[in-house]
Amino acid sequence: MKNVTVLSTKKLNQTQVNLFENQSITLIHRDFIQTQPKSFTLNQLYSYLIFTSQNAVEGILNHQHISKIKENPVLCVGIKTKSLLEKHGFKVLDCVRGAKDLTEVIENQYKKESFTFFCGQNRLDTLPNYFNFHQMIWNTYEVYQTELTPVKIENEPNGILFFSPSGVESFFLKNKTNPNQVAFCIGETTAETALQIGFKKVEIANEPSIESVIERAITYFNGEL
Repeated sequence: MKNVTVLSTKKLNQTQVNLFENQSITLIHRDFIQTQPKSFTLNQLYSYLIFTSQNAVEGILNHQHISKIKENPVLCVGIKTKSLLEKHGFKVLDCVRGAKDLTEVIENQYKKESFTFFCGQNRLDTLPNYFNFHQMIWNTYEVYQTELTPVKIENEPNGILFFSPSGVESFFLKNKTNPNQVAFCIGETTAETALQIGFKKVEIANEPSIESVIERAITYFNGEL
């Protein structure tokens, strides 16, 4: 494999950086978004809780009514989200890859239940549209906000790792793509955003995790895909 450059749009921890060891890959990693918890008043809590990101979990951990929130079972998206929830004492009943998968689980197992959805201000409409179409009982709380922090990258990378649609948007505020660049995305929605904004080559990780995105990029540039 010729030497290539990969940009991560999220600052990686040392364990994640170490995954690039012994690879002919130059890594650049910068934070293209920042998230902050957002205060909210808890008025109504329905039977089942929904979290689609770790940021949403972190957004409620310091809430004054966290003990009450923890009493309700959870449906979530992503193994890392599940792990964080269980670490803090939540009971997770189901964990899936994406929001669309979650609607299928609800359709098959929880159609007559009610839901409280914790999310950020840039939430996707997949779940709200599903609930509204089926006239289900649900509510939502915005528990974190996302700030775009774009960075100009002087040398065009061969591959770019994206972990959210917001990361894709932030990248394009100060950078352009070329037909040979590859976007490695954490999920389908992020991949759709990358395609819409201009990427011609998009790869989706096998699992919705940072490590799986990294693995996908390394495998791709080793010619194993």
